[in-house]
Amino acid sequence: MFTPSALTHRAEFPEAEGHLFEVRLQKGGKAGLGLSIVANTTQSLRGIVIMGIQQGGVADQSGRVKWGDMILKVNDTCVIGMSQQAVQELLAKAPPTVHIVLLRQHTVEDPQEQQLKGKVSDLFVFLLPTVLHSTLYTV
Repeated sequence: MFTPSALTHRAEFPEAEGHLFEVRLQKGGKAGLGLSIVANTTQSLRGIVIMGIQQGGVADQSGRVKWGDMILKVNDTCVIGMSQQAVQELLAKAPPTVHIVLLRQHTVEDPQEQQLKGKVSDLFVFLLPTVLHSTLYTV
């Protein structure tokens, strides 16, 4: 059973540097969670990174999921090392209530907001090689 404890998550993912936290999202029918994901192949921790959040979607409405967060666990399944497509399928087939453990390594604004402010995110630059060689999946 999924245990919502920060200490448990830290013990499970000792190599994770940053803020580990859990979100519980209630799927919104056929719309899914409103996330676009991409595999992270550039860091030692091989998770799935959120590269887009649908405005008004389930994840956006939660207010807790941010662009650049790394998905480490979906319900009871650790997704580190899993392919992007496998995680997309796992999220799509998950029950209506989805528990996700996320890692936030940086405070990152949505890239559209950054562009408006004339900023470039260090995280985006760091993840750019991954994005250029991957396909975004929306879940």
